[in-house]
Parts: sequence; C-alpha cells; structure tokens
Amino acid sequence: MYLLLVIGFYSSILGGNILLKEENDKTIEYLGSLPIKRSTIITSKVLVSIVYIVLMVFLVGLFNYISLLLSGDFEQKQFILLSITPLIIGLPFFSLNLFISTFMHKTKKTIGISLGIVFISYFLNIISELSSKVEYLKYFSINTLGDVRNIIDDTSINPINILISLIITIIFISLTYIRYNKKELV
Repeated sequence: MYLLLVIGFYSSILGGNILLKEENDKTIEYLGSLPIKRSTIITSKVLVSIVYIVLMVFLVGLFNYISLLLSGDFEQKQFILLSITPLIIGLPFFSLNLFISTFMHKTKKTIGISLGIVFISYFLNIISELSSKVEYLKYFSINTLGDVRNIIDDTSINPINILISLIITIIFISLTYIRYNKKELV
C-alpha cells in the first residue's frame, strides 16, 4: 500500500509540473519561437513522463525481486502482479494532475494540489473499507483501482480496474491537449 502512495505522489507531482516547468523556466518562450506545435510539446512530455513512471515501478520491482530472492521462497506471479499494480493508479494520477496544471501558472501551487489529490484519494479508499455505509466512497478514489487485497487473495488483477485506469488516463490526457492548445503561455 505504501508503494502505491509513493508512486501516486511521484506520478501526481510529475503530472503537475512537467508542463509548468517550461513556463517557470521561461523556456516556453523559446519553444514558442520554434516551428513546433503545442501538441508536439504535450506528446513528448507525456511520453517521457510515462517512461519515468514505468521505469520507477520497474526499478522498485527489481530491487524488491532481488531482496525476495535473497530472503527466501515467494510466489512469483503474485509478486509480478503486485509490482505492476502501481501503474494502474500512477497513470490516472499523472493524467489528472497534468490536466489540472493547464489551469495554473506556478509549480508551487500544483505540488500542494497534486499531493492533496493523492492523499484525499487514499483517505477515501481507506474510509470506504471501514463500513458498508460509506463503501460508495471507493468510487471517488483512484486508489481503489490498485486493489492489492484482490491480488493477494486471488492472484489476479481485475480487468475492469485496468480498463477504468486506461479510460481515466485517456480522458484527462485528451482534455490536456484541448486545454493546453487554448492556454495563454506568455
């Protein structure tokens, strides 16, 4: 669960800052003078960010795998599923915060918002598991998609969670393209 939080925080901060960094560093003025479309800038930033998120998940998984190999016997299928689960929540957090960043001009504001979104999502997920009366709160939490309990019990990832994760990611990245192309950059 803590790994999901760490990946969620990392993905959110990355999404919230990757476009705004160009504005803060004033390099967007240089990019604006080149014959580059805004959609090309977004595409390159999104692709690099996804590589960073996947790389972070892979490296953490690799170190955990080496540690588990040294410590004893473990179920490899379950380990692999648990290792890729952070991607299921990391990508929606990234895309949501990427979209939110298109409304901002300073990275200081987005860091707080990014961390707040992950923390609130985590909190809603925890609260939803406490009682059946508040179970509906899980539908407002991205952390619900990283269903670690299901992986441990059934050694499987719910395909619906993967689909929802992809849909959320695609929707917010699409909205980012629309919003960023209309945004005043200077």
